[in-house]
Amino acid sequence: RFGSIPAVVPGINDTVNISLGTTVFVTQGQSARMVYVGYTGNGGPAILELRSAARSYSLIVGLSVFIAPNCSFQYQSTATGRPTVNIGKDIINSGNIDFYANAANFADLVFNSSQNSIVSNGTWDLGTVTINKSSRAGTLTANSNTFELAIRTLNINTGTFNHNNTGIYSINSGVNYKIG
Repeated sequence: RFGSIPAVVPGINDTVNISLGTTVFVTQGQSARMVYVGYTGNGGPAILELRSAARSYSLIVGLSVFIAPNCSFQYQSTATGRPTVNIGKDIINSGNIDFYANAANFADLVFNSSQNSIVSNGTWDLGTVTINKSSRAGTLTANSNTFELAIRTLNINTGTFNHNNTGIYSINSGVNYKIG
């Protein structure tokens, strides 16, 4: 379940805080307004983990996700099915986001709202990233090339990708791109 102990299932208007020393597993479709991983409590790192459970589902975050230092938002699965993480606004990553297990098992990351989005910092390991804003004027701005270098497939359906960092981001044969 997505929430805290005792298990509380949040809704699209709720803010989720995952305390230090806590691991939360997501195994079915859930939603939240904002998600904070590791900004409260004491103890070891906080972990938000997506598990496939042999089916596809979506985790919808209406606004932003914040990952504290030494904390993780990750995908772990050897089962079939693929979760999708839908982000309405920003991902502020001061820790680790790892959505890629292997070529057959990974979580999709989709930026899909009318709001402009920013991704920053941290370490990343990603399969498919999709930009699906409500208009061409909607942007996804990468303030860190560690995000860009971690993408295996980039789909731009609607919106603009803004490379806003000093790193080099080149289109090469190692990454798949779809601009539609």
